[in-house]
Amino acid sequence: TSLPPFTFPQAIIALTFAEYAAKPLFPDCAIPQDIVKILAVICLSLLTAINCMSTKVSMKVQDVFTAGKIIALVSVIIMGVIAFFTQDTNNFRNAWEGNYDPTNICYAFMQGLFAFGGWNYLNFVTGELQDPYKYVA
Repeated sequence: TSLPPFTFPQAIIALTFAEYAAKPLFPDCAIPQDIVKILAVICLSLLTAINCMSTKVSMKVQDVFTAGKIIALVSVIIMGVIAFFTQDTNNFRNAWEGNYDPTNICYAFMQGLFAFGGWNYLNFVTGELQDPYKYVA
């Protein structure tokens, strides 16, 4: 049998989360991969259980995670602007020097698409809509 298409991106996200979550426990050595895999499975299982128990609770968990993402993004932007105006800007000299061959441009686009992720979830969100005009005044 084949797995649904959303399984693999979720697994990658869970593994990335597990890697970052386990790093403080192993500050001076490599993180054992078994621990990363177990933590990723626990994360996916917990989120799946929450989603199966109640969609309202699931939405509240999603709201909390979304608020956390927005707070983190705003914090990074603010700190970046502060650092730009208060620290040395030598790293921005010759900012456009580099290798712009098609392979590197494709790699850059793929990294951006993976980091964005919205293109992947658009189909899932639109598939969940039952009455899109219900809340339109």
